Amino acid sequence: MQFFISNIPPKIDYFCLQQMYTAMEAEEIGPGTVSKPHILLVKPAQAGKTGTVLDLIMGSSPLLNVTPLSPYKEQMAKALNIVFAGNNTELVRQTTARFGMKIPSTELSSKTVTKANFDAVSKECVENGTRVIIVPSNRTRMDNILSILTRIENGDIVLNGPRVITVWVDEADLVYQPSYVKDREGKWVKSFAKKDLMDEITNHPLVGCTVLVTATPSPLLNTTFKGGMEIIPLSRAEVVPSSYLSMDDCTVVPTPSKLPAEESATEFLQKCLETIMEEEGSLPKVLFAPGDMTKKSHDEIRTFLCNEHNYNVIVINQDAKRICIPNESNPVGYDTIDIQTDGLQISEWLSNTFRTYCKGSLLAVTGNKMFSRGTTLCSGSTEKQTTPLIFTHGILRCDGPVAGYQRLARMLGNLGELYKEHKIPLPTIYLNKGAANGIKLQESYAFQLPVMAFESGNTSVSEGHLNIIENESVTEVEGVSREWFDGFVDGHINPEDVITRAQKIGMKRPQRARLIKVNDNGFVESNYIPGKWGVLEAKTLKRSRSCGLSKKIKYKIWATYTNPSDPKTLKYCLVWKD
Repeated sequence: MQFFISNIPPKIDYFCLQQMYTAMEAEEIGPGTVSKPHILLVKPAQAGKTGTVLDLIMGSSPLLNVTPLSPYKEQMAKALNIVFAGNNTELVRQTTARFGMKIPSTELSSKTVTKANFDAVSKECVENGTRVIIVPSNRTRMDNILSILTRIENGDIVLNGPRVITVWVDEADLVYQPSYVKDREGKWVKSFAKKDLMDEITNHPLVGCTVLVTATPSPLLNTTFKGGMEIIPLSRAEVVPSSYLSMDDCTVVPTPSKLPAEESATEFLQKCLETIMEEEGSLPKVLFAPGDMTKKSHDEIRTFLCNEHNYNVIVINQDAKRICIPNESNPVGYDTIDIQTDGLQISEWLSNTFRTYCKGSLLAVTGNKMFSRGTTLCSGSTEKQTTPLIFTHGILRCDGPVAGYQRLARMLGNLGELYKEHKIPLPTIYLNKGAANGIKLQESYAFQLPVMAFESGNTSVSEGHLNIIENESVTEVEGVSREWFDGFVDGHINPEDVITRAQKIGMKRPQRARLIKVNDNGFVESNYIPGKWGVLEAKTLKRSRSCGLSKKIKYKIWATYTNPSDPKTLKYCLVWKD
């Protein structure tokens, strides 16, 4: 695959950067001010991003030998690494546990740090040989990291290793997007405080490079890094293992839904369960059923599933980690048992709870924020004597494509072998109709962006690549026949070539006039909107049910672009009615 992108920033002189870092390690010069690169690591959700980061930090990944990482190979193998692990307590705990098994790591969070002991704890963790500091992605901990960097720079803390630090930002798209905070008048306003703090960290003289890790890169490339950034290229085999369960592997049922103000999560759940009962004749055995944001919503789902359908229900939110077990003798209809989670990852205590209380009975898991990103819920072994905790069904009402993909991905991951060995049918997922296509597109970005870089040899990506993927991912609606073909001869637009092509397939009088309007930027324009000329995207023509045809107009030729910012992505499309 070849693709072309405009507006890519100048190529970084990695050789010069490497020379500078070598000199810094030898303490020939102090850390200077340089234009710090941001490197993008993209893999689908639940596809092993944490493992990839670990391998890079430990120096065991072959990816260290390829651009854009190769200049930092020696640095990453020796330096202190700061990992921002998302602003979720379960995710931070999960990351700390996974890193701590393989490399000296320290967690700086509310669990380990107070204002009183911060100076002592930060000094000890840096000077005792810690290779990785793991922190939540909130403003308090970002301030803490800036303080640590300043103390190292001033000599108050002696850094064990080269004076170059690598920063890793997991779920990076959240960090670089605006959040909403209340101003002095109590009004909600946009805040870029996290992005500003992260920029300070990235641009600190001690920081060599910053790696942004995410399964949803579109918010980054559409806003903060719209001009482009470097991405780690991955082959198709490196993107996901063969056992990866994707959205495409599942049965997705787009389901009509109303606005949250008109239909609660419980009502949507009830509607979907009725459909499942009609079509499958039985209730889902292991159901993933997130609620709305409020704890009241989680309680409503718990009561409905326990009392109406005899489900064991695990409720997970900031206040509760508990299982509710149906009991007709209890006035509320169920018994509540708090789950012991100390020192365990969420997948571990979920699995323990499942094995202890749910043998042979129905199980549902509900909550909201704790399922948004990063956390792994499913687990199990291919050994047939143990039952894995994997979902048979999901009922998800999602607010948007990015959050929706992250939510759905709690059901995905390296689970294919578990379903196969235990002979469990792959999941059926009910999604609100408006979210399904957008979520699928987000998954396509995660799969295709690193592969595009690998196959093209061009590691610079920008918003234009998202346009290419979107245009290629859109399914053509039925009703009109379409034939796509290049409109180039030796790289130049040639309308005559298009006309000849049309005549070969039986069009005697193709509309030549629509092919020859070229603007000053080299784009062939169309008047797809009557009376208005402009650049026509391929996805628009794919989604159209008419393509500008009528009873009188039986065929047309349109000039379209898979990337509306790059004139070299021109594709002509001949449309006709059979």
